[in-house]
Amino acid sequence: MAGLAALAFAGSPWQLAMSFPAASAMSLMLRVDSAKRKFSVGFATAVAFAAVYLASIFSPLPRPAATALAFAAFLAVVRGVYISREPYAWGTAVGRLLPLLSPLGFLGLPADHFLYMGIAVIMFSLCIPWFVPSVFLRQVPKWRNHLPLVPIAASALRLTGVGPLVGISAVLLMAGGAYAAYAVLRERAFPLGPPP
Repeated sequence: MAGLAALAFAGSPWQLAMSFPAASAMSLMLRVDSAKRKFSVGFATAVAFAAVYLASIFSPLPRPAATALAFAAFLAVVRGVYISREPYAWGTAVGRLLPLLSPLGFLGLPADHFLYMGIAVIMFSLCIPWFVPSVFLRQVPKWRNHLPLVPIAASALRLTGVGPLVGISAVLLMAGGAYAAYAVLRERAFPLGPPP
């Protein structure tokens, strides 16, 4: 709900990014983490997080500090990062930590890119393994554990800001997407059932 409220009042591209992709990614990770780690978030905690999240987006704080504050609050809600051997866990761990580096923007680094690259790593680690197969009505492939290395490496190259490395970053990410599509489309299809 906080993401929808932020979307309704967003007045800049950064506020839009914090509202839709960032809040959506946080919501999805909360669902997955709470199911895997067997915890629940109470009403008071949810309201407190929503307040910090909205305050960070609409406060006069500089964007790098506001981004880091919102993601630090999220990490407090989900009790840190979830680490295991599965691609989702360690891929989203890196994606959650990248926005915390946004204050490096005060040193001249591209602050907003830490947010955008964090979202990219999260979505590549979350949506490609689990959601893309369902879109194509396919069985979920057995993903290699190093799948999140694709968006992580692409993000690292992108964050350098060096022209040729940024280009390589884009090619790497597209190649990872093509690999994922190929892996999904090789799996057994499930017929769509009759409408209810």
